[in-house]
Amino acid sequence: MALLPNINIGSSPNDGTGSSLRDAFTIVNENFQLIEAFFPNSDVANLTANITSTGTSTFNIIEAVEVKGATIGNSGASLVGTVSTAAQPNITSLGTLSTLAVTGTLTHTGKDITTITSVNSGPYTVLDTDNIIVGNLEASGNVTVTVPNAANNTSRSLTFTVYDPSGAEDLRMSIAVASGTGNIFTTANSNFSSTDIGSNVGIQTVRLISNGQYWITI
Repeated sequence: MALLPNINIGSSPNDGTGSSLRDAFTIVNENFQLIEAFFPNSDVANLTANITSTGTSTFNIIEAVEVKGATIGNSGASLVGTVSTAAQPNITSLGTLSTLAVTGTLTHTGKDITTITSVNSGPYTVLDTDNIIVGNLEASGNVTVTVPNAANNTSRSLTFTVYDPSGAEDLRMSIAVASGTGNIFTTANSNFSSTDIGSNVGIQTVRLISNGQYWITI
């Protein structure tokens, strides 16, 4: 039986082959009861569901529905869409979300897997998918990496680090901002269009975060 049964309207008007009025409205009442059971008469609908797909599940936003206690499991399953919740999502296994906005507490029991981009030649422009950028100075030599517009990346953090198996002491990675996109603050009151890391400047790693106007070193 279908989740919401249809009313038999017959083959043509008044041909007597469709459902009687009583049977038709019985189906209407039963369908409303099914809808009320799934979406209770309240300001917030609480939905509970299991994701069993091992491929990619695509979902759309349901306006005014609050996701509570969402659990994403099943190794290999992924979600394409946006989940926004003020509750406490619990993410287990290898489930992935393209966007997760949390105003409450986010707890996970799995591993932290972070995107690492290896830069073995240059120049290199940081992509939206980059998180940690690692420069192999032995392969690239001096290299310049350009960060995106700070105004379009508010609260985004980027980590840059370098290594040089050859042990050279005169190589560096220059982290530069594109023209007109906000300088990099290296101290509380000093900002520049670029900053360097490498053994010859005594800094191997730097982390930047955008405040919407500048990239700030932290």
